Amino acid sequence: MAREDKWDEVFNIYKWTPLAHKAKITNSGDTALHIAVSDDNEKRFEELITEIISKGSEGKKALKVKKEQGNTALHAAALMGSVRMCQRIAKVDPLLVGVRNEDGETPFFLAAVHGKKEAFLCLLEVCGSKDTCEDYSRRNDGDTILRSCCRSWRLFW
Repeated sequence: MAREDKWDEVFNIYKWTPLAHKAKITNSGDTALHIAVSDDNEKRFEELITEIISKGSEGKKALKVKKEQGNTALHAAALMGSVRMCQRIAKVDPLLVGVRNEDGETPFFLAAVHGKKEAFLCLLEVCGSKDTCEDYSRRNDGDTILRSCCRSWRLFW
């Protein structure tokens, strides 16, 4: 239904069936929240996130669901550059800023490397301490945001 733009039906399911919050509904493991974020559908995102938050600690679990490549909804919001979505998700669980995908990239890392300056600054504020930000800005293989950006820029020259 989310893929077919039947969001009223999706919301009703979310409202009455909390297990649906964590349901992976595409081959790549998207939840309805992932789809709303990726479609940049702020209205539907807001409805879904409000319902997720209303479930307390169970809602937090829904925000930790990862797609096939390990991206959470916050990774998707960072890639989209959506400050509003990043703020709403990170407010529920600030530790999501440091969750790593299969490539060892955090939402903070992805926002920076993909040039989403406002989302990066939003997530920087959530990081808090310098040490935390430094940890979130390094992939598992040791690559930093700066090194990754330089490598990307070299491809264009």
